[in-house]
Amino acid sequence: MYEGQIIHFFGGMTPYIGELHQNKKHPNGDGWIRINNPCQLHVEKQGKNVRAQVRRIWGMNKIYQKFVDIYCPPDSLKEIMVLDKDGDLYKSYKKEIERPDTSSIHLATDSDIADLAKHQNQN
Repeated sequence: MYEGQIIHFFGGMTPYIGELHQNKKHPNGDGWIRINNPCQLHVEKQGKNVRAQVRRIWGMNKIYQKFVDIYCPPDSLKEIMVLDKDGDLYKSYKKEIERPDTSSIHLATDSDIADLAKHQNQN
């Protein structure tokens, strides 16, 4: 039903954007939903201004797999909306998913900073 679509899923505490897993049976059983390539949507309101930010949840150095499992009891409220491919939210999602992982960004450690300070003191 949602094959090849990017969806915005409301159900539970956190709304997610991603690809709805279309297998007939979820590995965890009934009531579970899997979203592939998930991002969270954070909305900030400042007066009349509203800013939405799409954030990937893979974590540093690919800590997490590229899906999230959500349990939704049959009687719980849930809403699935398909994102418009010409819309800003879709474009923000695609940009976030295509952004390089933090594994390709070298973060300084305490020893790196100590070595840098030591090197600067020698000059």
